[in-house]
Amino acid sequence: MTHQRWLLWLIAGFGVMLCALETQAQDLPTIKLKSVKTVKLDGPAYSVAAHPHQPWIAVGLDKSILLTHLDGSKLHTWNWPAGQVRGLAFSPDGSTLAAGSYQSVQLLKVNAGTDGNPTLEPLKTLPGHRGYVLDLAWSPDGKQLVTACDDEATRVFLVETAQRQLMLIDHGFPVTSVAWSPSGEWLATSAGDETRAFKAGEVFLREATTGEVLHKLTGFERPVLAIQFTPQSDFLICGGLDEKCFVFQTKDGQPLGFYGGHARPVRRIVTATSQSPRLPIAITGSGGRFAGKNETHIWTVDSGDQLALDESHTSQITGVALSPSANRLITVSKDQSLSIFEVQGLETQPPPTSPQDKDATQPAPRTWPPAPATPRE
Repeated sequence: MTHQRWLLWLIAGFGVMLCALETQAQDLPTIKLKSVKTVKLDGPAYSVAAHPHQPWIAVGLDKSILLTHLDGSKLHTWNWPAGQVRGLAFSPDGSTLAAGSYQSVQLLKVNAGTDGNPTLEPLKTLPGHRGYVLDLAWSPDGKQLVTACDDEATRVFLVETAQRQLMLIDHGFPVTSVAWSPSGEWLATSAGDETRAFKAGEVFLREATTGEVLHKLTGFERPVLAIQFTPQSDFLICGGLDEKCFVFQTKDGQPLGFYGGHARPVRRIVTATSQSPRLPIAITGSGGRFAGKNETHIWTVDSGDQLALDESHTSQITGVALSPSANRLITVSKDQSLSIFEVQGLETQPPPTSPQDKDATQPAPRTWPPAPATPRE
């Protein structure tokens, strides 16, 4: 009798679940991901950035930066003997590429040659870093640059003069990632040490002008490696060694939920907006020390619903970027490859320039999936 009741409960529950999934599918965007090109690189890649206006990609390698076209053709190589190029970011107007490596941040002028192909020319060096620079982010107006360094410091520079405006030393671990909200209101910094894998990471949500910590975000069990704001600045996404992507509301620092679909540490995050319905979308790249499960996931920020998945890389994904039209996704990996995908269903929209410009997307009340029980490396 007990077994029969269990079967009846299972059947009834399955029916309810099907109804819920059917209802949910009606208001989820359709995102299609198709592989277009795989480019063989001369060595492992450590970062990637897409030009905001041109079909150009910058790839960070060991002691060099490679510029390629979105069709995969190689255009220009700039040699830089500073080590692995772990951070890359184009300025909002596309005129400058910021690059971070060992004890060095270089600002490079992006020139278009007579043949239309880009070249890089050194402009300025931002001084003071005492370790590897792991991430970089421009302010929305392009006047400032924030850097994350494994010397446990966050630095904010005035680009015009290359002078340091802020130095924040309130993290207790290497600073792994930085993000500037598109609205210009907030900075976010994350920290963690992969050599101390079971020490909980840190994420601070800050006032952008002063660097003052407004909220210390919690819930992490292991180091945090990547953070990013959504296009309307409503949410902050944080991923790391515990294989989860936590989502926090920026207005109050409260957690919304987490995405637990990855099976390896989450290392890179970019965000976009879907076309219909208009929802904040996250694209997250992961990878560990072993082959397999080096995945790119596309999912809804307000609910954690997976929309697309790729597992073509054979080693950890170290960079993720979107083209300016949002119809090309670029990923790079330690497997010495650059992958270019066609993406359908994402919206092209410039970020808001002030809090008043925001057209906030209200989150739908959906159920978040559970995280993996035992994180793996």
